[in-house]
Amino acid sequence: CVILNAYLMEYTHDLMMKMIYRKSKDKTNGRNRYSDIDFIIYISEKHIQLLENGRAAFALSVYECPSGLSEPWKSQFIDRIIAAWSFVRTGHSIVEQTKSSEFDIVHDIQSSMKRHEIWSLEYHRNPYLSNLSAEHLRIVFVRAVAVLSLTFLKGGWQKPRAEDTEEAMRTCQHIIEETNRRGIDLRELNGDLLGSEEFKLVYGDLPPDLTMILTGRHA
Repeated sequence: CVILNAYLMEYTHDLMMKMIYRKSKDKTNGRNRYSDIDFIIYISEKHIQLLENGRAAFALSVYECPSGLSEPWKSQFIDRIIAAWSFVRTGHSIVEQTKSSEFDIVHDIQSSMKRHEIWSLEYHRNPYLSNLSAEHLRIVFVRAVAVLSLTFLKGGWQKPRAEDTEEAMRTCQHIIEETNRRGIDLRELNGDLLGSEEFKLVYGDLPPDLTMILTGRHA
């Protein structure tokens, strides 16, 4: 049985092997439910890893069923199938790994993308905020929102340059992507959680009127 995946980023090879295991086991007696299946090969071209020599490798996993392991010649047949697939898709032989390893997601680049989609893809390729603490991430986020407020809220202050507004929007999108990566609730980035020094760092150079509107107090 061969399962191919080229679209779903959530279906990692680890997850698929666990799902196959649970599906194949009879809950009442623990035996294999599908005695007519010898092996299950899962190939994902949505998950890729760059090897040390620069070669791109796709994720491929094999689930071995008891009926397949009982007859060695079947394993040899599977090895030949995998080797042939590897040469066709990559031009090289397969690289075997016994331990699970991380794979990057292959992003489908459309001919036309919205701005936020480009920023999202951009961050997946370079997650530069990943080393920031949650507290530092909060400062960056609240600052970006404050800069955007200069543009989108009415007031007597000077509007920022269009480039600065776009950069703040880009930063907000990147922070959202990072919170998704970590599983952080956006409410944890609330500006009300800033300490006094952090508050000055965010709002110290902004118009006092804007700071009052956003926070109800002066920097």
